[in-house]
Amino acid sequence: MAGGFREAGGGAEGVERLTPESASLPEFMYCLIMSTRAKTKHLAEPEEAEFLAAVDEGLAEADAGKGISYEKVRRWLLSWGSEKELPPPK
Repeated sequence: MAGGFREAGGGAEGVERLTPESASLPEFMYCLIMSTRAKTKHLAEPEEAEFLAAVDEGLAEADAGKGISYEKVRRWLLSWGSEKELPPPK
């Protein structure tokens, strides 16, 4: 699965990209994590370990039914850049 979300105008030729509208929750989470990991390659190993531990903790919380629903987060993300941008979900 190619990581990232489609920007206005599309993605690289031959690379499938997911949009928040088309992604299932596991696909959405995978792309979000991989995108974040790509942006944190500059971290030293202890920082990377801390980051990965936080990701594992968040996934465990999600598996336990804790956290914010996908639909609430999706609505919030889709509001970014609009005149009616929503506050972060709780």
